[in-house]
Amino acid sequence: MLNLRELFGHQNRSVRHLAMKKLINAKMTDFTPVRDHVLTMMGYLAEIETLGGSLDVDSQLDIVLHSLSSKFEQFRLNFLMVKKDVALAELLIDLQAAELLQKNSSEVHMADARASSSGVKKKKRFVPKKAANVAPKVNKLKTKIPPEEFKSKTKCFKCVQSGHWKSVCPNKKIKRGISHALVVETCLATCSAHSWVVDTGATDHVCMSL
Repeated sequence: MLNLRELFGHQNRSVRHLAMKKLINAKMTDFTPVRDHVLTMMGYLAEIETLGGSLDVDSQLDIVLHSLSSKFEQFRLNFLMVKKDVALAELLIDLQAAELLQKNSSEVHMADARASSSGVKKKKRFVPKKAANVAPKVNKLKTKIPPEEFKSKTKCFKCVQSGHWKSVCPNKKIKRGISHALVVETCLATCSAHSWVVDTGATDHVCMSL
């Protein structure tokens, strides 16, 4: 009977040692939800207690806090400074709240980064595509109208009749006026050749003493 107790006691100790090893070496990754990790750690602690091992509450909290990933470093420092006397269930609630806060903060930073990157992007220049199978443009030559035909279609702005222009309109009145001429005669036979004649402003001079 004593040998059986020693045998089972030795086996329990070996199993408890393995459970303690898993508890101490457990490490949370950045992609693991904190709830799943803490529940796994609580399972290891329950297994150790079932096998006859015992850990006080502070030791359990220290082991769980030590196993958290680096993104909970600030939470771990705040928790140790406050020195809360809580159970593992309450610690799990606080860790889930901190995880949710981190998630919301990261989403805000990602949204700001997307907004800033979209503003920096340069607008692409629009280059119109060449249309395929488009017939080339043909320059249409204007047909020249003969002068006589063009003249017959033209209306006079004076008499509003076709067939002539205003410059040759037969109804155009010719302006008539009076012409003035200034004639000054000088007889050099009776006057000295050195005499001066006052300029009359005439444009033509006629000399008859040659």
